[in-house]
Amino acid sequence: DAAHTRSGGTSLSSPLVGAATGLLLRKNPALTPGTIRQILTGSADDIEAPGWSLGSSYGRLNMAGALELASPPIAEITGATNGQVVSGALQITGTASSPALSEYVLEFGAGKAPVSWTLIARGTAAVDDALLGTRQTAGLLPGEYTLRLTARAGPGPAGQSRVCVFLGFKMPVARAGWPKMGLINTE
Repeated sequence: DAAHTRSGGTSLSSPLVGAATGLLLRKNPALTPGTIRQILTGSADDIEAPGWSLGSSYGRLNMAGALELASPPIAEITGATNGQVVSGALQITGTASSPALSEYVLEFGAGKAPVSWTLIARGTAAVDDALLGTRQTAGLLPGEYTLRLTARAGPGPAGQSRVCVFLGFKMPVARAGWPKMGLINTE
């Protein structure tokens, strides 16, 4: 109707996530940034394909669900960062934990929104900022790949972390004043 409109993007979502973070911290001041992220992503309502989607990330913020989610499973990849250039044996470190952890799964897929995943490691014991698994990159084509860590604790929402890395090279970044005399800035 004419009184309502649909909108999205970071300009709209950032203040909503900031307010949600404040409400969660008011309920439990001991929450860490990683736990808050897991609560918000684990309680989000899917609005596109199930799970993470390129167009809507983890989905629509569900504040009521977030406040009900007491202790979600924590999944956080710490040994790789978005945009990092990798090669050789990629050792992936991170955290997969929950008081009732049933399993964690570490996977690797081509592109920013992979349609298929390759298993790197699976475990049932909690891991705290330690080695989760190793992925050999020999034989893979250069390009962008996504690492995905999922931690489950029973039938509730799973915790998930994703990191996009570049294998072999990173695309040049255009900056004001470049290129000069034929140079390309690849920082």
